[in-house]
Amino acid sequence: MTLLYKIRKTNINAPTALFVHGKDGNIHVMDIFKRCIPETWNILNVQAPLELETGKFSWRDTNSTGDWIAEQKESADILYQSFLAIVKKENLSNKKTVAFGFSQGGMIASLLAQLNPSLFSGVAVLSSLIPEVLVKETKLPSFFIFHGTNDERIPFSKAIRSKDYLLRNKANVVFVKEDVGHKIGVQGMRELKNWVKNL
Repeated sequence: MTLLYKIRKTNINAPTALFVHGKDGNIHVMDIFKRCIPETWNILNVQAPLELETGKFSWRDTNSTGDWIAEQKESADILYQSFLAIVKKENLSNKKTVAFGFSQGGMIASLLAQLNPSLFSGVAVLSSLIPEVLVKETKLPSFFIFHGTNDERIPFSKAIRSKDYLLRNKANVVFVKEDVGHKIGVQGMRELKNWVKNL
């Protein structure tokens, strides 16, 4: 299956930003991050496959009692196959792609980056955590981690653990915290924009 998507295509040879929304999101909710992306870039929004209720989608069944990592990998594979199909259909060069994942979307994007490390030049993990699946030394893309110190859904300690995990695996990590809840504040947006500009 190919996921529902929308695209702002500026140039087939330009870098591409891949937006991966979180639980209860949809194809439009990540548009707030467009302000962090250069106008010359392509922007690809994808929508998770599981509809929870009208207009709200998820990458996995959050009521499932199955293997969490296995289910995340299945979702990551759906994203991977869909991304490749969309790149081919839209004739994008895919020389430089940066993934932006919020909450559940950050888990899926960071997992995909570990399973296919050459796919992305960078991964922004926003108010999320990173599944720890590496079993051998792998050259990872650059990571940007943002997390609110008052996040009520995913504890700030999870972000610290994710950062430490990436550093142990020799990844280049920019870590930004802000006094907010499960969202991105003004400082986070500014630092994310700077990170993208310097990739």
